[in-house]
Amino acid sequence: MRNKKPPLPVALLFVGFWSLLTLIFDGMLVFNAYRQFQANSCAVATGTMTHSEVSVHHGDDSTTYGVEVKYEYQVGGRRYEGNRYRYGQWNSSDDSAQKIVDSLPVGKQVDVRYNPADPGDSVLAVGIQSGDLFLALALTPFNLVMLGGWYTVAAILFPGISSRMSGPPRVISRGFTRRLVLAPAPRLLPAAVVLGIASFLSIFLIGFGFGFSPPMAVIQVVWGIVLGLAGATLMRRPAFSLHGKGLVIDDVENTFSIVANDQKRLKEAISLQTVVDVESARKGEACKVVLIYSNEEMAECRKTLIEVRDPQRAADLADWVKDQVLRSARQ
Repeated sequence: MRNKKPPLPVALLFVGFWSLLTLIFDGMLVFNAYRQFQANSCAVATGTMTHSEVSVHHGDDSTTYGVEVKYEYQVGGRRYEGNRYRYGQWNSSDDSAQKIVDSLPVGKQVDVRYNPADPGDSVLAVGIQSGDLFLALALTPFNLVMLGGWYTVAAILFPGISSRMSGPPRVISRGFTRRLVLAPAPRLLPAAVVLGIASFLSIFLIGFGFGFSPPMAVIQVVWGIVLGLAGATLMRRPAFSLHGKGLVIDDVENTFSIVANDQKRLKEAISLQTVVDVESARKGEACKVVLIYSNEEMAECRKTLIEVRDPQRAADLADWVKDQVLRSARQ
């Protein structure tokens, strides 16, 4: 059974809208993180806090809190007043804003980073902070959905792309049965799924446990676990296919079953002795790998296992399946 794909206009509309929003937030994150990183190398002046309080923002469904600061500093004998705590300051619903305000009481002397070319451009907090890493974690599932959408659109426009990205055929042995997977999914796919699920769950675990600005050690450990899980998955060879059918061979009963690659329950088992041939046949621009066998009435049955765009690949797959089937039939 061929996988159904959404119509191209629907896919383009969804992917375009999702990508636009995702890339906007990605751009804001990268731009602010870059400015924070660059601020490390800015000139330093000693300043004095003149105002520090939590700002409250009431929304339709929730209340968020931000940081309002003011500080005075001098550069070249000229007095300046700054009001930026950090580049890309985000409001949050936890007590992180209160913690920042408590650490910056009025009258406290602070290091002010300023742009020598424009001394009025100043900031207090510099470098990548835990909130940046948390936001990157929160955006990870959205970016993966965006990439998946791009792949879907590409698969609609270029139907052979999924088969070209598939890995070489493989055999999965379980006891006395062998499952033939003709076109294993790319290794990146299961790794991306694990990365998306792990990052999505981590957002809630960190958000409820530590807030949107967790301790740096916490977010670093979480990122390590998330990337470690994705990396471990990447090292494993996928045991499923995105298209085509699988062939399960029972070496004890000398039978085979044709099932969809995502099905665990086997359909009717057929004797291997009834297999006549495995061939590749051209169908339009695609090539089919066809299993030919006889039914109980000795009538010829033809089952398409997979369709690919490359004739040579179809011929190689047909030879590989035939070798696997005949090996069992000879036993």
